[in-house]
Amino acid sequence: MSNNTINILVLNSDADFRNQLTELLSASNYRLEFIEKLTEALKQILKNKYDAIILELDPDREGGAETIPIINQIDDTLPIITITSEDSLETQRQIRKGKIFYHLVKPTSGDEIKSAIEHAIAKHSK
Repeated sequence: MSNNTINILVLNSDADFRNQLTELLSASNYRLEFIEKLTEALKQILKNKYDAIILELDPDREGGAETIPIINQIDDTLPIITITSEDSLETQRQIRKGKIFYHLVKPTSGDEIKSAIEHAIAKHSK
C-alpha cells in the first residue's frame, strides 16, 4: 500500500450508496473499506489507521449516533462524516453532542460527498 493511499472506513448498509461512493472515488487514490456492523467497525478503528470515517445514521439501526463518542475516544482526530435519510431534531441533537466533521442528508450529490471527504482528508492531514 502506497503512502499516498487515503484509507476511508465506510459504515453503511445501503448498496446504492456503496456503489455511488465506489464509482465516485474509483479514479482516485482512495481505499474504501465497507463494514455493516458497528462492533466490527470499532474493532477496525482500533486495529487500523484511517483518514476518515463515513458513518450511516439509520433510525432503524442500533447504535449509529451513540457510536460517535466511542470513535472520538479511540481517535479524536479522525474526521467523521455522517449520512442519514432522516434529519430529525433528535438526530441533530445527537450529532451536536459528538464531534462530527460533516453531516450529509440523503439524497446527496456526488459533488457534495466528494467535497466533504476532501475537506475531511485535508483537515486530518494537518
